[in-house]
Amino acid sequence: MALRDGYRGWTTVLFRNDSIEGADVSRLRPGDLAVTADGVHVMAYLGSGTWIEADPDAHKVIEVVLPTDNQWFKSPVVFVRWKWLGAPESPNKSVQATAAARFRFLALGDFVRSSRRPHPSPAAVPDLWRSA
Repeated sequence: MALRDGYRGWTTVLFRNDSIEGADVSRLRPGDLAVTADGVHVMAYLGSGTWIEADPDAHKVIEVVLPTDNQWFKSPVVFVRWKWLGAPESPNKSVQATAAARFRFLALGDFVRSSRRPHPSPAAVPDLWRSA
């Protein structure tokens, strides 16, 4: 939940949405994160409707292109941006150029941490969306 809540002041909330699939991705930049409203799962935006996530069933980091049947992309989310990627109104192009590679690494770390504990499906998680 820390990323969703402004982890140590390092992330900024951009907006919330009922799902990634229904979100206006024109408001996002490569490297932005979608954190499920309950804080259980994180997906990183690569651009052009492509995301990466650590898939607990596949045991690896996968790319997901929208539209998808993946249930994580149908769950309520909070979109956040690392502050070092720049404010929404002033993009940092040099950092964005390497964002995809950086977030592949971050997603892999998420997978390693999540593989050590049970990782519930979105359907199994209580609805904490309204309290987020």
